[in-house]
Amino acid sequence: MFPYTPLDQSLSRDLSKKGVKWIEFKNTEKLYPPNYEPNFIQVKDPKELVETLNMDSTAKHYFCGFNKDELTYPLKYFLNKTKAESLSFSDGQSLYPPFT
Repeated sequence: MFPYTPLDQSLSRDLSKKGVKWIEFKNTEKLYPPNYEPNFIQVKDPKELVETLNMDSTAKHYFCGFNKDELTYPLKYFLNKTKAESLSFSDGQSLYPPFT
């Protein structure tokens, strides 16, 4: 699986609207339709995680480039109101709903 970021997600939507038939993502030789939305997204910090979830992301699994202990109680509360199914962290830990 290749890293898919929130920027790729909005780019995909823009390309789809412009009639582009196929796109190739960095680090892969495969072609994808421009409306492709994977179920895995990589985020670098808690702020980007919140921004991604607020963009109505269809992703259900998130790889976080930060440690689990950086999640605050308000962020965990917010996560419980989303469709996220799992969070994996750079320290090797994972969380699943309910996020507590």
